[in-house]
Amino acid sequence: MQFVKTENLKPGMRLAKPIYNRMGVLLYDRNTQLTPQGINSIQKFSLIGIYILEPAEPAPPLTKEEIHFEQFQTIYMFRLRDELDKIAGGNPPDKLHDLAVNILKEYGNLNHRIHFSQNIRSSGDFVYKHGLSVAILCALISHRMDFIYEEQLALVQAALLYDSGYLNSDFNFEDEDSDTSMDFHMQLCKAREHSLRLLNPEYNPYHLPQLTLDVLNEMTMPSNHKDHPAVQEHPWLLATQVLRVADRFDQMTAMRYGSEPCSEIMAMRYLTEYSDFYIPAAVAAL
Repeated sequence: MQFVKTENLKPGMRLAKPIYNRMGVLLYDRNTQLTPQGINSIQKFSLIGIYILEPAEPAPPLTKEEIHFEQFQTIYMFRLRDELDKIAGGNPPDKLHDLAVNILKEYGNLNHRIHFSQNIRSSGDFVYKHGLSVAILCALISHRMDFIYEEQLALVQAALLYDSGYLNSDFNFEDEDSDTSMDFHMQLCKAREHSLRLLNPEYNPYHLPQLTLDVLNEMTMPSNHKDHPAVQEHPWLLATQVLRVADRFDQMTAMRYGSEPCSEIMAMRYLTEYSDFYIPAAVAAL
């Protein structure tokens, strides 16, 4: 199985993973041979590429859980996009709470390893897929750390919202260094602060949990960076520290523009190396 960028797809190549539309309807099953029409459709999806089987390679086995996970990610990525669009337009995100509840229902009590992958990332849907991935990771980690349900729910909602600042910025995803610099971090903090203002936290018209707002506020702080001289001076919320770990893991392991994903092992080594910033309890839970 190999990842092939969209511009390099050729008729006759076979899909290694299924592709779904926003309603979760299967568009192309794995082992499907690409046609010129199919390649044109994939290009219209703004996908950077897809996983392709080698010429003589059989389709790898996929469990029902893995198939459901692929489908779940697609459906909920589009639902999250709808909610963030509402906020940007000054309208209440009336389905955000339900999104978080359903994520917790699916992954907030999981007691076994899940093959976590977010393998298709485009410039158009980066924010939504990243937010969803991090929310799922936060559900998994917070369960292992024995968060009470209300804390889990608040954290998952924060994870769905915290990086919507990318939508209000001119970030170039192709140029972004995966190991974010302090300069990039400062720009991101400003973008996150703008997004937080859209929620009017002083009035909280959308009735978000206070913990959600507190975590979002901490994610706007310049000192929320492993290299910032004042990072150890702030008494960070545990929920924020879990979000840090989930965010960095997904940043490092997900397919995206500008950089190749690293392995889960390399990502875990990185998180362990900077244990002063990425708390060991959350890393161990992950």
